[in-house]
Amino acid sequence: MIADIATGGTTSMRAIAADLNIRGTQTRRGERWHASHTGNLLVRLGVQGTY
Repeated sequence: MIADIATGGTTSMRAIAADLNIRGTQTRRGERWHASHTGNLLVRLGVQGTY
């Protein structure tokens, strides 16, 4: 899903989080997305720095 968002031109952590919230996607804890959550996820996926 984040790859789809980035393909559309959204690349900042804040903008990716906002897009996930607009889509109604929740974090694994059921919370809204924040830039820090997005960055942490990208680190876990090993793709930070490619977006």
